[in-house]
Amino acid sequence: MIIRHALIASLALLLPLFAQAELAVPTIPPARAFKWDISRANSTIVHEFVVKDYRMYGLHLAFGGLDATEADGYVRESSDQSWRKQLGRDSVEPPYDGPLSKFLGTGTYGVFTNEPNNLKPVIPKTIAEVQQRDELLRQGVYVTKLTNPGVIVPIHVRLEKLDTPDTTPVQIFDRVVETAGLEGGGYLLTRKITKGVGLPLKPGKYRISATTLRDSPVPTGIGTYLLISVPANVSPPKD
Repeated sequence: MIIRHALIASLALLLPLFAQAELAVPTIPPARAFKWDISRANSTIVHEFVVKDYRMYGLHLAFGGLDATEADGYVRESSDQSWRKQLGRDSVEPPYDGPLSKFLGTGTYGVFTNEPNNLKPVIPKTIAEVQQRDELLRQGVYVTKLTNPGVIVPIHVRLEKLDTPDTTPVQIFDRVVETAGLEGGGYLLTRKITKGVGLPLKPGKYRISATTLRDSPVPTGIGTYLLISVPANVSPPKD
């Protein structure tokens, strides 16, 4: 009888801990950014989260200060912003000259011939040349790509929905992406992983994992993150 009472008492103590562990799973919205060291190859993070609203969500590689987020991925709006000095400001307009700017590159796209190592964009000077460029672009002879991609960071990202009817995880996203250039951002600067406005995610529990595929040394003092964003002013998904 004494042992039974002791077991019941132990379980009573553990139940609140189990409840806290369940509550500790981050909910989205709001956006979450999970700390992730991309400077070395085979660096992997795995996080679970709960989606509250059926809408579009974006995946991004993000850059900021070392203390930009909480442990649950919540982005600190009051975090130290001195890391932005590494963007540099010697130039009047972007791209700036700092180490972070050189790493990130820019978000400007140009038209290039379809050759792997060609870094010189096609710049038409007459209306006829513009028309020729557009036609060759349509044919696939020319391609659009970033004029300054910065340091390309290849990553492998998987996203699964966990709470399915038969309890078998359903794959939502599984792709190797060569992240490049600068997309934009607010408290964090970002590179796109998902195309367009993102992925339509229904309410439920998800697991995301991401792995770096090669070393990509980041400037000192810069924190790197896997960001799940909640795009504003985006039309709701259509079933």
